Amino acid sequence: MNLRSMRLHRPAHQASKSLTRGVLTSVRKSFAPQNALLHKFLLPCMAENADKPAVIDYVTKAVCTHGQVADYVGKVARKMLDWGVKPGDHVALSSFNHIHYFPVQLGIIAAGGRVALCNPGYTGREVDHLFTTAGVSRVIGHPNNKDAVNDAVKRLNLPDPLDITNVLEQSKDFSSELPDIEMDIHDTCALFYSSGTTGFPKAVEITHDNFVSQCMMLDDPACFNFTPETVNNGFLPSFHVYGSVVGAHVLHKGASSINLDGFNPVTFLGAIQDYKISFATVVPPIMVFLAKHPMVDDYDLSSLTDLVSAAAPLSEQLENEVKARLNNDKLKFRQGYGLSETTAASHYLSRLDPEKPGSIGSIGNNAETKVVDVETGEEVGVGQPGEIYIKGPCVMKGYFNNPSATAETFSEDGFLKTGDIGYYDEDGDFFIIDRLKELIKVKGFQVAPAELEALLLEHPLIADAAVIGIPDERAGERPKAFVVKRPGVDLDEDGVKEFVKEHASDYKIPGEVEFIDVVPKLPSGKIQRKILRAAEQAKREAKQ
Repeated sequence: MNLRSMRLHRPAHQASKSLTRGVLTSVRKSFAPQNALLHKFLLPCMAENADKPAVIDYVTKAVCTHGQVADYVGKVARKMLDWGVKPGDHVALSSFNHIHYFPVQLGIIAAGGRVALCNPGYTGREVDHLFTTAGVSRVIGHPNNKDAVNDAVKRLNLPDPLDITNVLEQSKDFSSELPDIEMDIHDTCALFYSSGTTGFPKAVEITHDNFVSQCMMLDDPACFNFTPETVNNGFLPSFHVYGSVVGAHVLHKGASSINLDGFNPVTFLGAIQDYKISFATVVPPIMVFLAKHPMVDDYDLSSLTDLVSAAAPLSEQLENEVKARLNNDKLKFRQGYGLSETTAASHYLSRLDPEKPGSIGSIGNNAETKVVDVETGEEVGVGQPGEIYIKGPCVMKGYFNNPSATAETFSEDGFLKTGDIGYYDEDGDFFIIDRLKELIKVKGFQVAPAELEALLLEHPLIADAAVIGIPDERAGERPKAFVVKRPGVDLDEDGVKEFVKEHASDYKIPGEVEFIDVVPKLPSGKIQRKILRAAEQAKREAKQ
């Protein structure tokens, strides 16, 4: 048997006993390459469901139908060209969730632009880094981050930004016919931001083919299986790859999404109850909320048929707590797995098979994966932990303008190194047990220790610093800062946290600060975070 092309042959509900080490190829329903540009792939789907709501804003009750989205893709594209956007230009979309988010995003892409999806809550320092990293030439913002966006474009000498709430109005007199722009399915259409396995945020290049392949994977009856009757909760940030992919799939299937600008207990639960939401895509902190918050009992959540958690690991215990709390026999619980670098999902549990708490499921359609021993580089077999490698149509093109980081992220045989440690069982289902990379996942958002350490070292009273992730029940993880003070200075934990708050987003603020005498380092100067993590683990175990 050629192990490098071994397939997992097993009927549903039956474990295979023949798995061994090697490359695992997906046994899920395969699909032929669509060879389509993202906007052209979605437009016929929207035309078929023209009168159905695509997005409904829960607070304002404003509605954008599939037909309206389709009509405005061409109009916005022509507005972009009129605004000076040229094919290949990077246009930053720095906006909170809005019912016009997807027509604007697709309009930029239809103009030949590459939409850089930015976190609208970033501070000026972070915005400058992201805009510079992506090499953006134009910016579209939102009224709630107007000052930060305006200040950034002035500092970077960019044209005045547009406001997402006005783009459709400014585009209404243009033709809805798509402009004739030469594009290829392997061209980059979107940039998401990720720290990869380490370091500062990098711009992940996602192609038309990546996006379309992801929609095809979600279309598998074993995966999302959206229909025109599906109502999705639209609280995931549209700038995050998870929210962006789900939003595109809503358009692909004629489904409806209830727009929520971030998580608020009242609107989150109210939207499920009032709009009979059937499909909820969430992150582990929301699962904590569903398991423990007393407010949950005040709402009727019986319309839910699917609850999918992703963006960070979900414990078996928490999954079981939510299951017991909601007590809904028709509700299917699943955990998904993926990265910005894999256009969101790369593994998922089948909604047709029995539940398997704690598992992220098997490799997605048309993809391959393997588990590699982190010490020897050898492929390992059933039940043996190692770093998960992935290859397939979901995998990114690379990091924009960063060939060295791209090269480090791919193996010699073209697999993406995820930086996550896991194993697979005899069914071919995977489990994540640790993180090789040092990224900290706070409510699904990435915090790179190196980025936070660099910021802390700018504090005039700090001589040295190191950052690791620590468990947090509500956020999944929080950063913990180990700080070495300069001799003779007065600095406390609140002072460190306030400094970070002034220069970085709230989710990057350390949950804890510990003052130490020296940061452990190798002779090369590299911080030995594993020593800090081991000591932290020992302290937590001693308290239990």
